[in-house]
Amino acid sequence: MRLRTIATAAAAALTMGVGTAGTANAATLAAASCSGRQVGVSQNYTAYGMTAGNISQIYNGCGTVVAQWIWNYSFVQAHPNSFIRVTLASAGYNGGAPVTPLSVERAAIAASHGYKVESLLMDIDKASPASWRAGAELDFSGCAAWSSQHYYGNGSETAGPYAGCNDWQNVNQIPWTRP
Repeated sequence: MRLRTIATAAAAALTMGVGTAGTANAATLAAASCSGRQVGVSQNYTAYGMTAGNISQIYNGCGTVVAQWIWNYSFVQAHPNSFIRVTLASAGYNGGAPVTPLSVERAAIAASHGYKVESLLMDIDKASPASWRAGAELDFSGCAAWSSQHYYGNGSETAGPYAGCNDWQNVNQIPWTRP
């Protein structure tokens, strides 16, 4: 939703004739072209014998990334009191700890958000190297699902998606390859 808000604001600025003589300036044109697309490989999260949802990394084309969780409708119906924590992490940022604050949502309100939860936007260059994963943890379980590690320097996946336990607090504890 934040990505759409940015693009919508930029499009509105274009319509209103930002710049000189009613034409849009270069910064406004660049902002208007930002649109989200998934990068890397997403990861399903399985809990209570079913898929709870899917975590993926969305790049907006303008230097920022967001983690996006999509709830599984059947899981939401069966476990409305479950909640998800969604974040981004990089071994090259904050010692590998997930970006805070985390986005948190209870399954019972999933429908009101289109079954999607997004993290804060992060500038990809805040990590060195610029390599990120999107992550999700269900019900403070200590178990997480992580998307593949996407290296923005050349667009490659330097480690595959991952799901496991006891590694939520630091992405350095899971397979990570320095680009």
